[in-house]
Amino acid sequence: MAPLRYAQEDQRRYPECLLCGWRLYQIFLIIFLQETQSRGWICPECQREYDTIQADRLLDLVRQCFVCEVCDTELEDNTNSAKVQGSKDRMRRFNAQMKWIRDAIRATEGIVLPAYVPPVPLVA
Repeated sequence: MAPLRYAQEDQRRYPECLLCGWRLYQIFLIIFLQETQSRGWICPECQREYDTIQADRLLDLVRQCFVCEVCDTELEDNTNSAKVQGSKDRMRRFNAQMKWIRDAIRATEGIVLPAYVPPVPLVA
């Protein structure tokens, strides 16, 4: 009796191209989360920086803006910092380098692999 080949069934259901796509998506999420976490606000008066997690306590409902905790000045978006620009550059390079891989994965989405047929043992 031939040994059962469970790995062959898994390969039929989840071809390597889908696993590569999932791995690319995971890398994309890591870069995207780093990019969103590096965004924030900066105070033009005291140069204190705030991240997105601190936004709930910075909101002034009367003025409808974010204000500094120290000097009570309206905050500005911190989109020009080196950390934010580095994250945007990292995402741009990732998208440019992985474009041909994503295109190849899209081309293989409709392919169905044939069923595995075990080889017939030769009887001597």
